[in-house]
Amino acid sequence: MNTDKNKGNNKRPGPKPGRGQGRRGGNSSGGNWQQYAAVPMNALRFIVERFLLAKELLTHRDTPTHIKLLLVGLVVYIISPIDFIPDMIPVLGITDDVAVLVMGWNYAERFVTPQMRANVDAILQRWA
Repeated sequence: MNTDKNKGNNKRPGPKPGRGQGRRGGNSSGGNWQQYAAVPMNALRFIVERFLLAKELLTHRDTPTHIKLLLVGLVVYIISPIDFIPDMIPVLGITDDVAVLVMGWNYAERFVTPQMRANVDAILQRWA
């Protein structure tokens, strides 16, 4: 039965997604791998940016002393073998290090000025 809707549409329906496209389910031209290739670079940029901001906080003369002590204390806590939860415990040992680092950095980041961010952005632009 031919209806107006179907006239001129002699194409066969294509394969269902995930079928007939190989083991990985994508096409052979590579698919959207570029979107995943940027993830490690974005993560690396995030980490480098935080290190540079911490350096700016430590070296800036207007940064309060308690923030400088906090940043040094965070580094000492991360590299120290003495923790709230020992690192020998598989998942929890790292979790307390990450939690202390995140909480400490979130507090210290309140003292980052726009000028410090501009300095870090300039450094990252030169590296890019």
